[in-house]
Amino acid sequence: MHSHIPATKAAIIAYANLTMPSQFIKVVLYQRWHIVGCTTLYKHLNKRPYARPDPHLMDITTPLSEDNAHRLWQQWADTHVPQWAHVPVFYQASTSSSNTMALHALGQGLQQAINIAGLQTAGQGQRGRTWVSPAGNIYVSILWPSQQALSGQLSLELALQLVALPWLQQPQPLAIKWPNDLVDAAGRKVGGILVLPHGDHVIVGVGLNTAVAPILHSNKYQSNSLANIYHLPSHPSMVFSICAAIIAVLQQQTYAADLPARFAPYHYLLGKHCTLQHNQQAISGICQGIQANGALQLLTPSGTQLCYTGPIVINTP
Repeated sequence: MHSHIPATKAAIIAYANLTMPSQFIKVVLYQRWHIVGCTTLYKHLNKRPYARPDPHLMDITTPLSEDNAHRLWQQWADTHVPQWAHVPVFYQASTSSSNTMALHALGQGLQQAINIAGLQTAGQGQRGRTWVSPAGNIYVSILWPSQQALSGQLSLELALQLVALPWLQQPQPLAIKWPNDLVDAAGRKVGGILVLPHGDHVIVGVGLNTAVAPILHSNKYQSNSLANIYHLPSHPSMVFSICAAIIAVLQQQTYAADLPARFAPYHYLLGKHCTLQHNQQAISGICQGIQANGALQLLTPSGTQLCYTGPIVINTP
């Protein structure tokens, strides 16, 4: 008896699945001096689906370009989010801002669009600031119909979706610095979210330092890159999973009321003494968390203050 031959009919079929590329095979297998007929094996082989490489499929590690971005998105979305595979995708290797691309798409009459920039020459941040945008990082803007009235809760819901991405979990997830920044464990900025309402549409822009930690022209902030923290998948995979995470939030008709509890584990400011600038007034206090509508709670000497917007810094001892 041949020792390398499987000993049972089930094992024979499993062996055939692994080792036999052709349907037309004559096999004589010996088991306890009996011949196992080829009929059962042949019938099983004849029913096997033989996968052939699809010549139209592209490698998901292929760098994005103006010519392939939409096609790569469709290929990725067909597997992960087929309900959104139809959304048009636009890519520019260099542009002023992915938000400008989204505005152009809206001007062309599109209701939905994914806009991706290789680098931005005039990237937009909060309150008119510049988002430093070297090549190698991720800059996307999603144009989408507004499903509900915009509030401060939206940017926090978006941030929660982003920090939950599978490739941002080890060694530990990112933190969220209210109201719209993603930071590492040391508080260094690795990403940001910008929400821009336009009539009955909204544009959500996300910048993520995946490869390069840009030099910030401010002494208040430092930056880091995700490549210094995580083992990252291919660039297109990251871009598309970010887009899907954003769309998942924009599709929601209502937000869950438990936002404070869901936000707390990622709340970088929680328990820290902070100062927020609002209407030319400085409000200082200890961060106690957020409310369901996204407002920040600061415990000040005069009581709890609710803050809805404004730049905030952590006070050093």
